[in-house]
Amino acid sequence: METKHVTVPLEEAEQAALSAFADPQRAEHAALEAWAAERGLAMRSSEADVVRTLLCAGIDALQKKTLERGYAHLAEAQRAGEGRHVERSTRKARQAQRDQRMPA
Repeated sequence: METKHVTVPLEEAEQAALSAFADPQRAEHAALEAWAAERGLAMRSSEADVVRTLLCAGIDALQKKTLERGYAHLAEAQRAGEGRHVERSTRKARQAQRDQRMPA
């Protein structure tokens, strides 16, 4: 596997959040470790490992959100399609009623 090293400028708030996730005494660190363990990822105590694990967690969360949105759009399209189908069926039924009432 090829690795890539990048420099990422962090603002103060991001540095503080990273510090919380890197501190083994913090709940954030325990949560991140648990998340990594559930996925079979090894998280050592280096800052790079913490950043990499947070990146993986973010990717995972956004992929799930993307799927949720896709499913929501699909459900909406199906509902719209069903609505059009009901509309067509109603029109056909009304036309059939009119045809039956009209003498030939």
